[in-house]
Amino acid sequence: MTNNNSQKGFAMPMIIAIAALIVVVAGVGYYATGKQPQTAGTTRAPASGETEEKGSLGRISFKNPKKPPHYESNTPAHGSVLAGVPINVVIDFNFDVAKPSAITITSDGVEYGEGATVIDANRLTLRRAMRPDAPDGFYTVSYSACWLDQSCHDGSFQFAIDRSLQSGYKDLRGEKDVTVRLSQILFTPRDIIVNPGTKVTWVNDDEVEHYINTDSHPAHTYFPPQNSKLLAKGASFAQVFGEPGVYPYHCSAHVSMTASILVEAGEAVAMEDKYTGTVLAGKSAPLLDFTKADYDAALKSDKLIVLYFYANWCPICKAEFPIMQNAFNELSTNKAIGFRVNYNDDQTDNDEKNLAREFGVAYQHTKVFVKNGQRILKSPEGWDDKRYDTEINKALPK
Repeated sequence: MTNNNSQKGFAMPMIIAIAALIVVVAGVGYYATGKQPQTAGTTRAPASGETEEKGSLGRISFKNPKKPPHYESNTPAHGSVLAGVPINVVIDFNFDVAKPSAITITSDGVEYGEGATVIDANRLTLRRAMRPDAPDGFYTVSYSACWLDQSCHDGSFQFAIDRSLQSGYKDLRGEKDVTVRLSQILFTPRDIIVNPGTKVTWVNDDEVEHYINTDSHPAHTYFPPQNSKLLAKGASFAQVFGEPGVYPYHCSAHVSMTASILVEAGEAVAMEDKYTGTVLAGKSAPLLDFTKADYDAALKSDKLIVLYFYANWCPICKAEFPIMQNAFNELSTNKAIGFRVNYNDDQTDNDEKNLAREFGVAYQHTKVFVKNGQRILKSPEGWDDKRYDTEINKALPK
């Protein structure tokens, strides 16, 4: 007869041993990689209490923010990487703050806060200006929030400045009046660079109502003049931007609608001066060898994006792609940009593979049109010059 008690006595140590082995293996995996597995989203929280982002600054490690009692929000957002210097740092509370509340903004031990810490008239917001000459790098904001009873509580958060991100902005310096359309629950163009003194006007083309709101949400305190009333279809809102710096904003009715304005002196930089890929054709509208940097920048513009999935072993591709080059050479508009995307050949990189998966491309010589971030056309058929001319001009932004 089998002794069940002895079986249980044997099984329990085995279970404990297996569990211990799993913990050890997991620990080795964590310390070997220096991070925990990342879940869906853009940040994670390793055991060190940090989150990490990557950019041209290299790996940036953001410690978890410290939030005192009655804290609500701050701008810049914790963990954000900005294309320029914020005009000020703002911290919002749901309880009256009082002197001697104070904010410091430091990088590598240097203070980049400018002037005194200000308590807004509503007594719920602390703000401090930032030096406009602040360099690219990693910044820590430390603050002391004091109440009317003179008790004070410390807090902190972090952000970074990386001016290389300006390559993804539409450069509209030199234009005194700029229009941003609210269409398909998007700001178009989304991120822009303008000169000081430029008037920016937002026009709602959607059936649904929108707001223009400065960050954060719901405090909207970073740059209060950039807060509109509810905009129905056809309604507009305008604001003149004078102080150099970055202005993040959003629509409170659709929090996924985010955008940024960078106010910076100087002349507009031609977009072609920013390309990282080779220009294969086109003067007004370039046709480029695909790079992710150029494609990401195009996505942030209002241009029609034309993708051609090209394999160097494909005879149809070799015959058809020159027709596409001719089509781009003949375009007189700057509202289009094309990319030759390597597909399933020895030149294809991971970014190109991911792009093919995103659009479900199953055949070489497939054409994909993207406008305002949305695919509007996909065709694996062979096109002649007339078809290229027809389809591109039909899809161009109006």
